Amino acid sequence: MVRWQATLASHELPGQFVDNAKDRGHRGRVLVIDHLIPMPDRDSGSVDAYNMMLVLRDFGYQVTFASDDSLTFRPKYTRALQRVGVEV
Repeated sequence: MVRWQATLASHELPGQFVDNAKDRGHRGRVLVIDHLIPMPDRDSGSVDAYNMMLVLRDFGYQVTFASDDSLTFRPKYTRALQRVGVEV
């Protein structure tokens, strides 16, 4: 317990301020909104959008993606973004 005392002192209490705890270590949050979820195997604009989100994530931001077409679930593309750490 002594080994982790300094690290745990900066953490939230269990079950409290969960949203703050999950974003700990990020510079900030970026919200990306587009008409459709990026489908990189279909068009070059999607490749650009997907890579932009990867770059933002690599710069230390928590990236959240929201689609204008949120009623259409595209599991292949949604899961691809979630696998690289983008909230969808």
